[in-house]
Amino acid sequence: MTTPVILPSLGAGVKDVTVLRWMKDVGQTIRRGETLVEVETDKIATEICAEADGTVLEIRPQVGERVPTGAVL
Repeated sequence: MTTPVILPSLGAGVKDVTVLRWMKDVGQTIRRGETLVEVETDKIATEICAEADGTVLEIRPQVGERVPTGAVL
């Protein structure tokens, strides 16, 4: 079973973010609570953590891409 990583709401008025850095590559394992990706809003950089243990199967947005809140990472 796959568990998609959804970009959560990061505050009122934040509609999208820019992907700064992926901490894992495709094929690597990740543990619940471990940082998966670092993103940046207009004001801050923040980390998005995995909500389940697993293996990274796909990385959709590339570094530098803008991603809307609610999108699958």
